[in-house]
Amino acid sequence: GAAFTVPGVSGDTRSLIRVGQTGLAFRTSGGQVFLLDVPASPPPPPPPPPTSSPLGLTLSLGGCTVCGAGATVVVSGVVTNTWTSPIRVEVKAGFGLPDGSERAFSVLGQSHFEIAVPGTFAAPVEFARVVLPPGAPRGTWTYEVTLLSPDLGRTFARQTVTFTVQ
Repeated sequence: GAAFTVPGVSGDTRSLIRVGQTGLAFRTSGGQVFLLDVPASPPPPPPPPPTSSPLGLTLSLGGCTVCGAGATVVVSGVVTNTWTSPIRVEVKAGFGLPDGSERAFSVLGQSHFEIAVPGTFAAPVEFARVVLPPGAPRGTWTYEVTLLSPDLGRTFARQTVTFTVQ
């Protein structure tokens, strides 16, 4: 609490009471009555933002890592939120093909969406499950997931995994 000195007080203070939102009143053994305006103390400053992202993402590859037509590729991961509050997240996910082109894709049927990751959360997520069609381009494929702040566009987390189609 705050401490302050009131000049001119004679005797001991008695009967301290709150008056309205910011007022205090008291009387003294010397027969005085004081009415003071004491502004509420300011709220504490918010905690500084963390230096590292509160969101984490770890991708892993299942199914095949060297794949042929008809093989199943599974991309899963663990999404974590170290904050106690939920965080709104924009998710972008998709494949990078050997020729440099990109194919947006996720198991949710959309490759770009927003979710709220609950506070103190860690859970496995399956991002993609694909059976490679005949004639799939040969070479190194990548699958990338990026978690962004929908308001600021800041990247919270980004991960890629690679596999080979032969």
